[in-house]
Amino acid sequence: MLRKKNEFVVLIFILFCNLQFLSIAAIPFFFRKLAGMLGPIIALVFLIVKIIYKPEGSGNKYFATPIILLVITSIISFIPSNAFHGQSYFDSLLANQVILYYFVYFFLHEFKIEEKDLEKYIITIGLISIVFYYVQLILFPKLIFDIYYLKDRGTVRLFLPGLNCSLVTLFMFLNRFFNTRKPYYLVLCFAIFSVFVLQASRQLIFSIFFSAFIYLLLERKVRNKVLIVLLLSLVLFSFFKVFQGVIYEMLNVTTEQSKDFDSNVRVRAAEYFLTKGSPSFLNYLFGNGPPLAKSKYGIFMQTLVLKHGFFLADIGLIGDIYKYGIFFALSGLFLYFRVLRVKVYDKQKYWKYYVIAQMVTMFSSIGFFGQVDVQLLIGLYLLDINRIGVNRLEKTETKSFVNT
Repeated sequence: MLRKKNEFVVLIFILFCNLQFLSIAAIPFFFRKLAGMLGPIIALVFLIVKIIYKPEGSGNKYFATPIILLVITSIISFIPSNAFHGQSYFDSLLANQVILYYFVYFFLHEFKIEEKDLEKYIITIGLISIVFYYVQLILFPKLIFDIYYLKDRGTVRLFLPGLNCSLVTLFMFLNRFFNTRKPYYLVLCFAIFSVFVLQASRQLIFSIFFSAFIYLLLERKVRNKVLIVLLLSLVLFSFFKVFQGVIYEMLNVTTEQSKDFDSNVRVRAAEYFLTKGSPSFLNYLFGNGPPLAKSKYGIFMQTLVLKHGFFLADIGLIGDIYKYGIFFALSGLFLYFRVLRVKVYDKQKYWKYYVIAQMVTMFSSIGFFGQVDVQLLIGLYLLDINRIGVNRLEKTETKSFVNT
């Protein structure tokens, strides 16, 4: 038991490295950046040592193939990066270190981390991030977190690490509310949702509504759907009254952008990286590689940001295609496809709706495959565990039916 707890502590450290310790300003930037680099290396070292000396991992890694393809295709992108942009292989490796976080999936399988421990971690970080968001909002403009922020759309938009955990927690609580109808889960959902409204992220808000609608539409076990819809509508109306200033600003921005769609910076960035950014057809297949800030290639990309406002992080999957190529993007979509078709228990279905929410914002947010969503990797591991149980249950029921 103690060994399992020690392994979980190691995992927590790796996950906090991925979050760069929530970018707390009191921790020097150098140490946070170093932690981001050490996290995947620690995971890989522990994984290799475990496999060599005491292999116990499960063979039921349903998502291993697309994850391995993502890692391989990202490494292949080093070749065109060197050939067409003059970036060294070592620089590409430094720029691509985040991809190593994919090995967290294999780490979880090899060390057999407990399901309840992982869910506690996600809930804890998800709720702490919400509390920290409001603390930072109250103290603004004094910054206790070294984060990117914007003052527009009638609010201060804070981009705090850990909010991905909050989104997972939102779907987890929503799943529990639909299945148990306990009102405190709904209260927690809207406490989390309020942060995304304050961020004024239109695509994310829409994706949450869309995923919840799909859940209500498809899940047969959810009873009293009409009553639940009425209750949600009542709560949403109250929510609108509280945050109407921010919501009106979002609607105004949407109206203005729809009038002049071609001038939208995201549209122009997507058009540039799809049609003009790649020097050859091979770059569309294998990418241009991830740019390192200090290389000539990285400096050129920074010029595009400063001159035109073209951020790869703003165009989602298109940004991933530019960096890693079409084969990389197809590997990521293959991963999503497997998540959506896997059979799991009801208690873990929230991971599917988390993926649906990501798919809705696939072209208008950060590239989920290239940035590595560690929370999703935890979800893939949990889906694997549940999938094994569901398959055993189906086999047992089939045998019982045959015997009768």
